[in-house]
Amino acid sequence: MPGDMESRQVSQGSVVDRGTLATPKKSSSGLPEVLRTGANELEIVDFRIFEDKEDGSRYEWIMGVNVAKVREVLRLPEITKVPNMPPQVEGMAEIRGELIPVISLARWMGLTEPLKYKNTFFIWSF
Repeated sequence: MPGDMESRQVSQGSVVDRGTLATPKKSSSGLPEVLRTGANELEIVDFRIFEDKEDGSRYEWIMGVNVAKVREVLRLPEITKVPNMPPQVEGMAEIRGELIPVISLARWMGLTEPLKYKNTFFIWSF
């Protein structure tokens, strides 16, 4: 049917058009339009936390945080232990001259995370 072929071509064309990268439009505040209040859109940075289970298996937690709350994502820096802190606080890290507290989300959730998967550091602002 000719009508069906035309609609397929149009929909395929729109998929191709949406797949191209474009510079996001900026709002009057200077933020990309998707981050303005009321945009009803959300960009998420996803990350994994691996948990070693008692039976020897490994569970992969898949989590995400609003990209507007993430200042940066870094490789795990050298961490200085601080005495008398709760177990969730791993210590302090110096990032470009600023001391940042390092809190383990896995420990806060009560998970046993294998060391080999601990390699990413998020700086979040709330």
